[in-house]
Amino acid sequence: MTLSPLGASALLGLPASALTGNIADLADVVPAMADLPERLTACRSWPQRRALIERSLLTGLARHGERANHDKLRATLAALSGTTRVQEAAQLLGCSRRLLSSTVRTEFGVTPKEYQRLIRFETVRGRLVAAARARAVSLAAVAAASGFADQAHLTREWRTMTGCTPTEWLRAEGLAVQSPSGRDRPPGEERASS
Repeated sequence: MTLSPLGASALLGLPASALTGNIADLADVVPAMADLPERLTACRSWPQRRALIERSLLTGLARHGERANHDKLRATLAALSGTTRVQEAAQLLGCSRRLLSSTVRTEFGVTPKEYQRLIRFETVRGRLVAAARARAVSLAAVAAASGFADQAHLTREWRTMTGCTPTEWLRAEGLAVQSPSGRDRPPGEERASS
């Protein structure tokens, strides 16, 4: 499950920065949900599991609600997501770069530039999955559509974020990777720049 930074705050009752860089048991973060894994195991179908998760999350939302600065934080994330430079986002928000950096670091546990990098990565990941499902993977096209200088630039960034190449990641996710000839490539057969 993936929670947005604001979703984590509303559902868990603590800012996303409190979770940055940590792997925690659900019971440590939200004691009221400690028994959720066992309850999910007891469900007999995916619709039952989904309903249980939705009820649990809605209960958490009712317990913690939205914080007073929710709208300001939403605007901050929107500005960072809609720009490529942190200074542009600060100008859109009518604040200094320093104030923006302080707010983002305090609330979300990352710098504004790191947040923009994460957003860009999520966008690229979505495009790559969509291309793989359409059986039309072109790393060069995904790179160009995502604002990377070239396929090699995308691959370097992907490797930094995931520890593997996009092609290796697609294989690990069970998504077929096609060669330029249109045939699926065996797992060991990868181009150096992918």
